[in-house]
Amino acid sequence: MKMVKSLLLGSAAGIVAIASAQAADLPVKAKAVEYVKVCSLYGAGFYYMPGTDTCLKVGGYIRTQYETGSSAGGITQIMNGEGSQTRTETRNIGWRVRGDVTLDARTQSAYGTIRSYARFGVEQNDGGTKAPHYDRAFIQFAGFTFGLTQSFYDFLSLAPYNYSNPRIGSDTGAQGVMVAAYTAQFGNGLSGTIAFEQPRTPLLIDANNAITATTISTTTSDTALIAKSFDVVGNVRVDQAWGSAQVMAAAHNASAGYFGSANSVINGHPSDKWGYAVGAGLQLNVPGMKGDIVAIQANYAKGAIGYVTFVGNNFGFQDGGGVGGSVGVGYVSDGVFSTALGSIEQTTGWSFSGVYQHLWSPALRTSIYGGYTSISYTDAGSAALVAAIPGVQANADADFSFWQVGTRTAWFPHPDLELGLDVMYTKLNTAFGGTTAGVSQSSTQSLVTNFDDQNIVSVMARVQRNFLP
Repeated sequence: MKMVKSLLLGSAAGIVAIASAQAADLPVKAKAVEYVKVCSLYGAGFYYMPGTDTCLKVGGYIRTQYETGSSAGGITQIMNGEGSQTRTETRNIGWRVRGDVTLDARTQSAYGTIRSYARFGVEQNDGGTKAPHYDRAFIQFAGFTFGLTQSFYDFLSLAPYNYSNPRIGSDTGAQGVMVAAYTAQFGNGLSGTIAFEQPRTPLLIDANNAITATTISTTTSDTALIAKSFDVVGNVRVDQAWGSAQVMAAAHNASAGYFGSANSVINGHPSDKWGYAVGAGLQLNVPGMKGDIVAIQANYAKGAIGYVTFVGNNFGFQDGGGVGGSVGVGYVSDGVFSTALGSIEQTTGWSFSGVYQHLWSPALRTSIYGGYTSISYTDAGSAALVAAIPGVQANADADFSFWQVGTRTAWFPHPDLELGLDVMYTKLNTAFGGTTAGVSQSSTQSLVTNFDDQNIVSVMARVQRNFLP
């Protein structure tokens, strides 16, 4: 019996050993692979980030452009303070190359879609170094928007319809501003927004100081504006099958620092002042012509001139005719102050811009765009500004205006490849017109003889490849 038991136990041990050896030769079952899955909730290009319920789209573009009569990405030389029209001081050509990446991440939540969006990249302009840049970085949820995006005051952005960089209207589309906003949806395409936004940039002119004593230039050394408040912006908008419409308003704190060049507290300061802007816009889809649109926007502002012309950091416009020639200039500001004035004399301005785009075919389109901007000083403000510029006659008027009109034609041999040409005309109706300047066009130029209107034609060609914009 003991022998039988030993044989059975030995056989069992042998079978276990053989089974173990065979099991070691079998493949181990791998963990399931998490494949990237398409996310169809938000349109083409989105996919689920593995292991999450967040949908992501990665896009961007490569852009090259070549220009004449403008520089720095399409800003006409009249507005860039470069138009001295000499062989050594004016760039006749310009160029830009830019590569941008866009990131669009969206997640469903109890408060609706949470969205974060960024657009950033690297660019190089004519005469400059390669530099990083970004023009969009915002978060949206439950009707709120926080970050860098287009102003909620704006209605018409000309960026989709041209390549040049006109300064008509309030358009911040190509640059963006910081916002903190809430948008309420009322149904049937009707919405309303209230926002706190980055203050618009036009400055105040301190007329206690002599302004550019040897040159007419775009320096901001004679200005002062201390940001004391965010701009408050509101709009009411409707979007329906026929098109869109909007009315909007903004309040802008345009308060100065202290009187005098020393900028000292002992000099005192003018009382704080607020400016305002109001506007309206309309876009219509042309009946029977798919893809054709016509759009307009009008603005009026007092002490908030950044809402009638988005001039960035530019302070004046100029163009010259060389030694002994003429110069055109216009000072963009929210107002003028000085000890003699005692308070801020706010400027007023108005602007109108519009565009019509026609689709010849899905691959070919042409747009015609343009607008007009006028800026006016009070009598006291104009007199103080004139007195601060050496050589300008006492009866000169600081009011000025400008208008721009252009056309762009774009061809898409592939939906993601764009080749186009933009031609724009700019006319500056100068301030101080017809008076003897008695000041230099630049530090290397002789005295110009007078202020006169200026005009220029700028041309830009662009080649751009988009991928999932």
